[in-house]
Amino acid sequence: TLRTEINILDDKIVNLLKERLNLVHQVREIKKIEGMPFHCPEREEVVLTNISFATTGLEKEYLTTIYKSLLDVTRTVADQKLDN
Repeated sequence: TLRTEINILDDKIVNLLKERLNLVHQVREIKKIEGMPFHCPEREEVVLTNISFATTGLEKEYLTTIYKSLLDVTRTVADQKLDN
């Protein structure tokens, strides 16, 4: 039963990641059209600061590590899609 619940949560996480990546692609396209750089370290710091407020029940380092990885992978995937 617990594994089933974990599987359900994993499915939700994957779907949310897909939605997030779709939005990132849209931002990437807009920035490309406007001639703006895609990578914005200041924006990433805002994201990391925002998630630090949502750490109730989680270790801040745990969530920060996950999000830093998410930002890195998202940037790589967005760059690859732009190149294709």
